Amino acid sequence: MKQELLGAGLVLLMGCQFVNADAPSCTFTRVPVISTDAKQNEYYVARGRAFAIQFQNEDAPNPAKVFPEPKVIIANTGAHSRCEITGEPGIWSGDDVYLNDAESVVLLNEYGGSNAFLKLFDTATCGRIAELDVSGKLWKISGSTLLTGAHCSGDTVETCLDKSTISLNAYCRATKKK
Repeated sequence: MKQELLGAGLVLLMGCQFVNADAPSCTFTRVPVISTDAKQNEYYVARGRAFAIQFQNEDAPNPAKVFPEPKVIIANTGAHSRCEITGEPGIWSGDDVYLNDAESVVLLNEYGGSNAFLKLFDTATCGRIAELDVSGKLWKISGSTLLTGAHCSGDTVETCLDKSTISLNAYCRATKKK
């Protein structure tokens, strides 16, 4: 695979293949992460139409919004198949799980210490297809656009002095940056 480095730490692995039969799309929608058992709180799941993204709570039975380092499981509920995201250090944010319209790509927010990354994974293979370093920045996803900002006067990207916009094409590859 050919690798290309774009500004702001965005690394795209070129030549990724999607096995979803739907037309490819990189328009993202946030998917809520919900406990599978409100009393035990051991497993949390974000459910799309055909895929479920599962996290394990290391602090069960206490409720969780973050999930330190255990593997993430992506299950294709219709095909009864699954894959695992492993070897990614850091903490997964339960507030920041997004699926693209075709459900071929999941976007997750992973952080640890002063580092933060938005990572895109192929839902069929769990292979990482892109990574954006958002350390020290506010960020926002709007459809197929990632907006990041630094030197902010508030809690939203719109209040930032330094903004960067990255548009993604149908295969979740960066097409333009402002």
